[in-house]
This record gives sequence, C-alpha cells and structure tokens, in this order.
Amino acid sequence: MKKIAAIPTLCTLAGGVCGFMAINVAARIPLDQPTPEQLRGLSTAGWLIFAAMVFDGLDGYLARLAKSTSEFGAQLDSLCDTISFGVAPAFVFSRLCVGQYEHRMLLVAVLFVVCVILRLARFNVETGNKLSDHLQFSGLPSPAAAGTIASFAILLYGAGSEKNIPVFEIGFERILPFIGIGLALLMVSRIPYPHLINDVLHGHHRFQHIVKLVFAVGMLFFAPRLFLPILFSFFAASSLLRYGWEAVVLRRPREEPLF
Repeated sequence: MKKIAAIPTLCTLAGGVCGFMAINVAARIPLDQPTPEQLRGLSTAGWLIFAAMVFDGLDGYLARLAKSTSEFGAQLDSLCDTISFGVAPAFVFSRLCVGQYEHRMLLVAVLFVVCVILRLARFNVETGNKLSDHLQFSGLPSPAAAGTIASFAILLYGAGSEKNIPVFEIGFERILPFIGIGLALLMVSRIPYPHLINDVLHGHHRFQHIVKLVFAVGMLFFAPRLFLPILFSFFAASSLLRYGWEAVVLRRPREEPLF
C-alpha cells in the first residue's frame, strides 16, 4: 500500500472539520426571531469556511511539495470539499434571510449542494490524481463559490453589521436567491476560470494582474467591509462576462458547450 503523507492529509481533514464546525455554529441560530447576537454566528460560520479554504490550499501545495499526491488524497479532498464548500455554505446561505423567503432560500441551497457534488465528481473524473499544475478550471471552483456566500454572511452579520441592516430595506434579500442560483450554475458550467494559486506560483504576472492587485489593495484600504464580497463577486462574474463578450460580441467559436 502506498504511504500516505501525514501533514497534507491532516490539512485536508482540518478543512473538513472547519466545514462541519461552520454548520454546527449556524445550526445553533434559532429560526424564530433570533437576536442580533445569535445572528453573529453566521459571521463566525463564514470565517470557518474561509479557514477551510486556507487548509484546502495548503494540503495540495504540501502534497505537491512532498511529491505525495495519490488517489487516496484526491478522494479525501473531494469528500472534505463537499462538506466545507458544499453543505456548509449552503446551510449558511439558507439562514441568511431568517424569517424571510426561507423556503426559497432552502431550495436554492439544495441546488447549490447538488451542483457542488456534480462539479467535484466531474473534476475527479477529468483530472484523477494528477499533479494540480493546471492554470485553469472548467467552471467556477467550489471554494470560490463558497467564499462568495461566506463573504456575504460576514458582511451582513459581522461585527458592526448594524450599519448594514438597511440593505434589507432596499430589497437585498430578494437578490440573494439569484446570487445563489448563479453561483450554482457557474460551478457546473464549462466557463474557464483561472487557477489563482498556480497562476501566482508559476510567475504569470501580466499587466492586468498588477492592475487587479492595485484595485484589491485600494478596496481593502477604503472599504474593508465590502472587500471580500466585491472580491469574490468580481472573480465569479469576470470570467462569465469575458465568456459572453467573446461569444456574443467577438463571435469566437467555442469547442466546448456552456454546460
């Protein structure tokens, strides 16, 4: 039996545990008139999803560094990703509008989980346990979709979120279901998304990357509370807009279908 690298495996399991803890924290919030203090748990759950993203990035990097990638590691990673980037963000998403549109949010959460499972299965079939040195993903990566949901949870229910409550008065809760549906469909699409970690590690620093970095630093400085939602929303929407521009305006033929 092939030896299993201990540290990458522990990182993978830690990501799964973070996902489980995010579900546990969000599940403690009562559905019947929760207090603002109780709703802070959604922000904590969001940060736990981000912690899972950190472990998800570390386990692959450490496995490649130790040259210990294996079929076991690939399958374990997918199982933990299903929890951390599928079930956990979907559960948090279903709680974002407690008392409003609960059934609608729950249906979108179910769609999100299904699309995460389909995406991970497709990824495993197409890549196997090969070294993850590719620079593109086919469809929105599940950690990015989960991070988008987590960022909205932190924005709406994090420390100082009383200042952000008016967003519900302008109907923001009506937009959330469409955001969830969009994220779910983008995950199972064939739209190419960049692999940001490998892009940085391989030194592909084009001028547009510098511009994006300057923009991100500026957002972090001038609007820190909006930084994460805008960053993840931009990443999710940018490839879709580029795909639409090339397909409709430039009329470039695509070898693969949209789904």
